[in-house]
Formats: sequence, structure tokens, C-alpha cells
Amino acid sequence: MVDKTITMPVIALRGMTVLPKMMLHFDISREKSIAAVEKAMVGDQKVCLVTQRNPEEIDPGIEDLYQVGTVALIKQLVKLPNNVIRVMVEGLERTELLTLESEEPLLVGEIEELQVPMDILDPVTIQAMAEIVKEKLEAYGKENQRIAKEVVPGLLVIPDLGGTSGSGGSSAVLGLPPPPAGT
Repeated sequence: MVDKTITMPVIALRGMTVLPKMMLHFDISREKSIAAVEKAMVGDQKVCLVTQRNPEEIDPGIEDLYQVGTVALIKQLVKLPNNVIRVMVEGLERTELLTLESEEPLLVGEIEELQVPMDILDPVTIQAMAEIVKEKLEAYGKENQRIAKEVVPGLLVIPDLGGTSGSGGSSAVLGLPPPPAGT
């Protein structure tokens, strides 16, 4: 995806963020989210995941979403009762959401890969920043036992700042409340 835009299905996440190198599951129940997953599954199994600014918004437009999202690979789907689907994804790369179209019954966005320049910092600074992020993750894990069991151990072994900051930010740094059921 270097220096080009692509169009793909978009899922607006309520109260959570998925970043590169993360693997996690979430439940979806909105028709637009289900349609986006179905379209992705007949193609390359990739969707763009973007976080809603207001988790209470039922039908978000581009102004209701953060511009930076993540392209994710859908790894597994489990159909649950009441038209809920549990989706397991792996975050692949950061993206910028350029446009958003509501092509019934799903959201489709034009996205572009977002390059994060890591070469502007010296190695000592990068290592110090990675240690600070890891310390914050450990402190957050002590406060939130579910995150501690599911996420923190995997994050603490990521060797570089890019991996740590890309993965840990969704839970620890953003401090978002738990997502409402059915994204």
C-alpha cells in the first residue's frame, strides 16, 4: 500500500481501538458492520477499523470517526445468538481514512497507508520511550485484570517502540471505557 489509496470496507468501533500487531476479538451487531465483514470475507479478508469519537452514535459519518485507523485481517468469525458476530482480527498497518461512503448496506472508505517515521529519534531515546510505555502497561494491567491476562504479557515482549506503541495504545494510553455490546 505504499503511496496509493485503496477502497475497502470500514467498521466503526465503539469504545475500542485496534492497532498494528494487535490480535483481538470484538462483537458486531450493526448491519453496516456485518455487511462490511461479509464483503471483506469474499475478498482479501481485510477491513479498515476506525474508532468512533462518540460510542453512543448509532450511524456514524466521517466526522464522527477518528481519521487514523488500522487495516486488519479477519482471522475468525463466530456467529452468536441475536444476530451478533464475534470477529477476531489482526491489526496490520496504520491508515488514514480519507473518505467515507455509506454504500448501503455498508461503510466503504478510501484509505492510505500512514507512515510513521522512526528514524528521527536516536536509539537511546527510542529505548527509553519503549521502557516508559512498558512500565505504563504494567501499571495499567494491575488496575485492569482482564487486560492484564489477555493483552499485557504479549505487549511486554515486543522489542521495539514501533511495536509497543502500535499495540499498547488502544487499551492503556487511550483509557477508553469498555466498549458497548455490538459494535
